[in-house]
Amino acid sequence: MAERLGPGVIVLYGRDEYRVAERLRALTSTLDPAVAEFNRSVVAGERLTPGELRAQLEVLPFLSARRLVIVTGLLERFDEVPRSARRQAEVDAFVAALGEAPPTTVAILVGGDLRPARNLLLSALHAAGATIERFSLLREGELVAWIQRRARQRQLQLQPEAVTRLAALVGPNLWTLEQEIEKLALWAGQEPVDAATVALLTPAAREESVFRLVDTLLAGQEREAARQLTVLLASGESPFGILALLQQRVRQLWLVRELAAAGLSPAEVKQRAGLGYQPEELFRDLYAFAGRLSAESVRALHHALLETDEAIKTGRRPPELALLLLTRTLSEGRG
Repeated sequence: MAERLGPGVIVLYGRDEYRVAERLRALTSTLDPAVAEFNRSVVAGERLTPGELRAQLEVLPFLSARRLVIVTGLLERFDEVPRSARRQAEVDAFVAALGEAPPTTVAILVGGDLRPARNLLLSALHAAGATIERFSLLREGELVAWIQRRARQRQLQLQPEAVTRLAALVGPNLWTLEQEIEKLALWAGQEPVDAATVALLTPAAREESVFRLVDTLLAGQEREAARQLTVLLASGESPFGILALLQQRVRQLWLVRELAAAGLSPAEVKQRAGLGYQPEELFRDLYAFAGRLSAESVRALHHALLETDEAIKTGRRPPELALLLLTRTLSEGRG
């Protein structure tokens, strides 16, 4: 079977959806543009049968040397599912269908954040010799290099500290990073961009400011929290945007508290909660607060946020006043 798969079957998967999409675009760009639309099929794999896949693969290319069949959602069907005779037979049938495709067909299976060792189809394709390409989230050094490359392509002069600041604020979300680099390039023109400018123009910086506001409240520093809130409002931050981020931070607090109570280490909690690329200082504060708060206190914080949201939307209180009153409620309810 290994000799029959190889380069004709390509698997693209991983948490970095941007680079998966980028690689898929590179593969499809190899088709003759004049007939590309006739030689590219996208097949939804959620309910796909081996027979239906075989029928797609057997279609001959139109005025071209090859044809691409892109299959989405199929790999997810076999991720972390119990192994059984029926499941294994289904996997074998899909691998057989791929192995019987004509040499003019290239099958590309696209997946998300899969577990290689616990995905029956992915394991079978690997054993059969398919080309497997995994795209994990970029690590810190890789992320910095990626930003530098994209900045050069846009003729954007990012100072070294601006690059590291942008990486820290946005993390490995390359979709967002691409948008931020585009925005910075349009704003700066030929002028160099420093870290302060990145912090001023990047939404993630404002998000970090709101998260620090929550942490200040949870530390019981009501006066400092009121000052931070006033600065955010004066800078043009929407009261509704602040409130939404406050709610997000409290939800994170609840999730971290539950995961820590289940016995997970701080590193495991950070990963499982989806906070892997949050600045370490922010996560460290969140983890510490989560360990000190009772379940009742977290529920009270959430309830206070809902009440404030209702007070603003119903017009009972002006948004700015409602948020300032909220700082006192959250500060007093930290324990």
